[in-house]
Order: sequence, then C-alpha cells, then structure tokens
Amino acid sequence: MKPGMPVRARRSALVAALTLTPAQVTGPVTPDNPITVTLTGVAPGDFVQIPFPWFFEPGADLGTDPYFLTYSGYVGEDGIFEVLAPPEWAIIVLPPNTYVVESNIFPGGNLNATPVAGPTATLTVL
Repeated sequence: MKPGMPVRARRSALVAALTLTPAQVTGPVTPDNPITVTLTGVAPGDFVQIPFPWFFEPGADLGTDPYFLTYSGYVGEDGIFEVLAPPEWAIIVLPPNTYVVESNIFPGGNLNATPVAGPTATLTVL
C-alpha cells in the first residue's frame, strides 16, 4: 500500500466471508452441539452484528417467520469475529427450510454510522 492512501482504499482490499459450521443441521440445535458462526476478513475494530434465526423453545407457536438472536461485538486484531449458536441458555428450533444468515458491519466501530451490509451464509435445516 502506498503511504497516505485513504483508509477506505485500504478497507476495500479486505474480502469478508461469513461461514457456518455445520451449514446443514437437523433440529433442534443445542449448546452441546452448536453451529460455529465465523465472520472473517473484517477490519480490526469494526463492530459487527449477525442476526441468527432461532426459536426459543421446542413446540412454541411462533408462526412461520423465525425470531432472530443477534450476535454482536468488536472484531479483534486478527480480523475475525466468531460465536457459537445457540448460546448456553437457548435452543435453536427451526422448521425444515433454508435460511439466509446476514451480517452488518459498522466500519471503525462507529455505532452512529449506517452499517454496511456484510456477507451472507446459508443455513439448511433438514
């Protein structure tokens, strides 16, 4: 990189990716067998949000649209943000379907700015 390049030009060199491991599950998903949600290629210090589809308890009558649990935090020096879904106090219960998991990035960690749409990943529930 050339000295004096604007910060935005440096950011454009980053290639963000959102991965789910595993990306195909049978429900319910419990804290004993979680999905690893990993956002890579993000600038250190950025703030990220990842709304993750879930139902709180088995058999709940919540209609056809899932509720979302949003994971958020600052990206570390390694450019990685990683969480386990569900957290220890929840169970993910989704009807069989394909769900798109999105991410939002607040460059520089500025929560007053409009977030930038980040990469997406697909979760398949059998």
